[in-house]
Amino acid sequence: EPSQVHGHQHAHEQDGAAACCAPAPISLEALRAPQLSSDGVRTAIRIRQMDCPTEEALLRKKLGELTGVTGMEFNLMQRELTVTHQPLALEPILQAIRT
Repeated sequence: EPSQVHGHQHAHEQDGAAACCAPAPISLEALRAPQLSSDGVRTAIRIRQMDCPTEEALLRKKLGELTGVTGMEFNLMQRELTVTHQPLALEPILQAIRT
């Protein structure tokens, strides 16, 4: 049953909605080695706390402001973000996700 929390609606895997969008330590996990593509490096990252469109929008805005980010693909069901970026942009990307 979806719950209304922080102005957005989605179901939760955990008991209660307290963990949703809460300022908790972000858990990032590299899913596979970065891959070179014609428009940069593609890095897949699992973000365990990312599970709703509001969080996707926040990340799109934050990462879209970074120099070196050329693309983003979100899979909320898998809690996966694939970022296409310039080679030296990965650390600023990870830092932005954590904030």
